[in-house]
Amino acid sequence: MSDVRTPEPPKPPREPRRFRARDALLAIGVAALLLVMFEGPSIRRGGERMDDGFWKTVVLAVGKPADAFGDVVPLPEIGDELTSWLSPDDDLGGPGSFETSAQDTTPQAPAADGKVPPVTPDYFDPHALGDKAPEPRELDTVLVTGDSLAMPLDAEVARRLSAEGIEVVRDPQIGTGISKADIGDWGSISLRQAEKEEPDATVMFLGANEGFPMPKAGGGTVECCGVDWATEYASRARRMMDTYRQDGEARVYWLTLPAPRDEERQRVARVVNEGIAVAAQPFRAHIRVIDMVELFTPGGKYRDSLDIEGEETIVRESDGVHLNKEGARLAADRVLDALTDDFRGQAAAVSQEVSIRMSRLFRLAALLAVGGLMTAMAPAGAPAETGSGPTASPSKRCSVGSGRGYGTTYVRSITTRRVGCSRAKAVVRAFHRCRKGARGRCNSRVKGYSCSENRNGGVGSFDSNVSCRRGGKRVRHAYTQFT
Repeated sequence: MSDVRTPEPPKPPREPRRFRARDALLAIGVAALLLVMFEGPSIRRGGERMDDGFWKTVVLAVGKPADAFGDVVPLPEIGDELTSWLSPDDDLGGPGSFETSAQDTTPQAPAADGKVPPVTPDYFDPHALGDKAPEPRELDTVLVTGDSLAMPLDAEVARRLSAEGIEVVRDPQIGTGISKADIGDWGSISLRQAEKEEPDATVMFLGANEGFPMPKAGGGTVECCGVDWATEYASRARRMMDTYRQDGEARVYWLTLPAPRDEERQRVARVVNEGIAVAAQPFRAHIRVIDMVELFTPGGKYRDSLDIEGEETIVRESDGVHLNKEGARLAADRVLDALTDDFRGQAAAVSQEVSIRMSRLFRLAALLAVGGLMTAMAPAGAPAETGSGPTASPSKRCSVGSGRGYGTTYVRSITTRRVGCSRAKAVVRAFHRCRKGARGRCNSRVKGYSCSENRNGGVGSFDSNVSCRRGGKRVRHAYTQFT
C-alpha cells in the first residue's frame, strides 16, 4: 500500500502592515516641509493676496522665510522643472501675462503686446457702477461753445444758471468744424479756451459743418464717411475732451447731433455721433455724452416738432439742422440735469441775472455800437476824421450777429473797404438772392458790384469766400451753405 501525502493546509495571508498615528504625522510633516521648501514663493504670494487678519499673518510668517530660503537654494526652480511634464506652465507668468502688464496702468503705458493700452479708472462712469463719483471742483465758470449749433443754447443755459458765483462764457465759433481746420482749428481753439477761461464745466455742441476731407498719418487725405474718417474724427475729438477735462478736475458735457432733415447729412451725423461716443470712452468719469438723437429724433428719424406738455411744438429751424429757441430749452434741460448731478445741485438754481463774458464776436458788436453812439452825440461842427460820405476806413470788419438772415445758411464774416457796414450787408443779401438755390451761383452784378467766389465743398455743405468789387470799394464775406 503506497503512502498518500496529505496536502498541507494553505498559509493564512499576511496581515497588512498597520501604520500608527505617529507614522501619519511624520508623513504629513515631511510633505509640509517639502512644500515649504519647493513652493515658498507661491506661499508668500498667496498670503499677500489674503484679506488682513490672523490667517494672513500665519501664512506670511511661513511664506516669507520659505521664499528667502528659495533665493539661496533654488529648490522652487528645480521643482518646476521636475513637475513641468505634469502641468506645463508655459502660459503662466510669461510674456504677455496679466500680472506683468498690471504693473503699469497709466493711460500712456504700452501694453505687454505693444498694442492694447490699459484700462484706467477714468474709463468708468461712477454713476453707472452705483459708486460715489469723485467731487469736481466748485462750479464757478461754465463755458458754452461749439459751432452755430451752440446758439441759442448758450443764451438759454446762461439765462437759467444762477448768477451767484457762476460765470457763463458764451463762445460759439460759427462755421467751424473738427474736420475743417482751415476755418478754425479746434485743437488750438480748445487749448486757448481751456487756458484762458479755466472752465469748471464745458458744454460742447458741435458738428453742423462736418464731412470735409482730413489729412491722415503718413500723408494724403481721408474722405468722409468711412471708418478711417471716423477714426481720425474720434482722435481729434478725444484730444479736445482731454483738454477740456483738465486732468479730471473739470467736467465736459458733449451733445450729440439730432438727425438733420437732409439724408446726405444724416450719414455725416451718424458717423460724427459714433466718433463722439468712441472718443469719450477713456474719460467717462469726466465726460458726459448727452443724447440729442433720442430727444429730438427718436430712431434717427427727422421731425420738426415734438409734443411738449400736450402741444405740438416746433423745435427745429427751417434749415432742418439747428434747434430753435424751444428746442434749445429742451436741450438746456438735459444739460442742467447733468450739471446738477455732477456738481451736487450748484447748477439747479435759476436766476434772471447772469454774468456773461462775451466772445470776441459780441465784444466787437458792442464796440461798434458804442462808437456809433459817440459819433451821433458829437457836436455838429466837429471836424470829421475821415472824408465826407458814408465810406468807412479800409479793412473794417462788420458784426454778423448770429450769421443768419442773409439768404444762406449763415454768414461767418463780413469785411469792407471804403463801404459802410449797412451797405455791405445789403450787398451780401443781394448776392444770395441772386444765387437762386443752395448750389446756385450769382453771375450778374448786384447793386453795382461784380462778385466772384471760391468754394470748398464737403458732404452736404460747402464753405465759400466771396469778393465783390465796385471801383475802389470792396465787400468780402465768408459763408457756409447746407445743400
